[in-house]
Amino acid sequence: MSDGAHKLTVSHDAVGEMLTGGGEFLSPQSLLGDLTEAQALAVPPGSLYSIAQVVAHMHYWQERGIALARGANPPRPEHLDDTFPPPQAGEWNALRAAFLAGLDVCARVAAEKSGASGPDGDDRDAAYDLALCPALHSAYHYGQIAMLRQIQGLWPPAGGDDSW
Repeated sequence: MSDGAHKLTVSHDAVGEMLTGGGEFLSPQSLLGDLTEAQALAVPPGSLYSIAQVVAHMHYWQERGIALARGANPPRPEHLDDTFPPPQAGEWNALRAAFLAGLDVCARVAAEKSGASGPDGDDRDAAYDLALCPALHSAYHYGQIAMLRQIQGLWPPAGGDDSW
């Protein structure tokens, strides 16, 4: 660790809430589970992406992180837009299922790698790279998805939200 740097310690419970819901976080299943393919593929006026593209982006980075943790060296994309592929008709249900399943894989591999050096070779451990980093990234995009749902008149999700 460099001079003046502080190692961040975050509880597994807090990371778990960001990954799978709880506390202030609506679960990804609740956020995505009731969306039809037409709703997920729609690009609302003023938005650059559809909900499906945002999920495809999250899934891209999720898969890359898992691959790195398992010792692979996937190439970085040349452009950010390469990580927001527009899913084709018929792909939404599989994309959603793969992303949700990947959350469990991230949590499981993070638990296995806790204390091990991260794949980036810095002073973070692999659990950070597999759990906290995707959790923070996903939390940002879950907010985008919530806003896209609101713009489309699809809020709250079928399971409700944290409004009162």
